[in-house]
Order: sequence, then C-alpha cells, then structure tokens
Amino acid sequence: TESGWYAMGKTKERAVRFAGRGDGVTLAGTLLMPLFSEIQYVPGIVLVAGSGPTDRDGNNPLAPERIDLLKQIAELLARNGIASLRYDKRGIGQSTSRPRGSLEEQEAFFAWDNFVGDVEAAHAELLRHDEIKPYATALLGHSEGGLLALAASETLAAKKKLHALVLAATPGRRLDVILREQ
Repeated sequence: TESGWYAMGKTKERAVRFAGRGDGVTLAGTLLMPLFSEIQYVPGIVLVAGSGPTDRDGNNPLAPERIDLLKQIAELLARNGIASLRYDKRGIGQSTSRPRGSLEEQEAFFAWDNFVGDVEAAHAELLRHDEIKPYATALLGHSEGGLLALAASETLAAKKKLHALVLAATPGRRLDVILREQ
C-alpha cells in the first residue's frame, strides 16, 4: 500500500528502518499493529532477540529449523491489542552488515553499549508511531536480549519512557561467566 501498511486479518504490518546507536548503523524491523489501532491508541512493546545471528523473527541460521519465536509472540500480542516492534540486530538480516575491516573496527561495531543503544533506539522508533500509547510501552528480551533489555531499561525508566520489562529465558548469571562456560 502507499502508506507502507499491509493488512493481515486483524493485524497490519509495516517494514521500518531506523538509526541504531551512533555509528551510522541502520536497523531494519517490523512493526506489527492490531488493526483497530487506526481508531484508538494501543500499548507497544519492543521485542529483543537473543544471542548470535538471531534475526527479528527469532530464527538463528545455526539452528536446524525455523521457529519464528519472536514473530509468533508479535502475532499473539497484536491479536490481543498490543503493537510490537522487532528488529534485526546490527550485523544481522537486513540491518547494517558487519564491517569487513580490522579487528578493532569489528570490536567497536559489536560493542555491548552499541547493542544496548540499539534497544533504546528501537524503543524511540516505537514511540515515533502515533498509534502507540506513550505511557504504555515495554521491552521484551529473549535470552541475551533480556540482558540487553535490562541494561536499556535503566536509561529508559529514568527518563520515564518505559513502563514494563519482560524477561524470557534470560540468564540469571553474569554474562562473562556464561561466555567462558560456552
């Protein structure tokens, strides 16, 4: 359609692109809305993917099958009146590709603070859409995405821009310990 929205049953979907944290990165995502968001504001949530090359739908090319975990969550939320934004992390899917330069450039590109800043940027993108209730937003992080959501929630909650946090299969131990074990 001309507006970029595609109606799908009781939901509508739109591809979005927005700036990630500071270094010229563009993140690609999908905004999924309940169809009735055309006549009333709805709550919104950012879905943050887990570790590795996991895409916005929750699929990892290293896994044997597509499971579409985050896509399924987004569809369930939309059918129940909640909008969602899910996005490809930097270096994944349709977002800016990883740099092919030096190790230092790659380390800077994949720095933890950049991933946290990208979650904050995704939340700002969600709020940019008029259909979203600015006083009813959340982050949902799956696995490592939960750690990123936790880190981003500190800044967003301090600015009174975040109202809920959902952690799904988020590690209960420090990341450095987990990485050494893996």
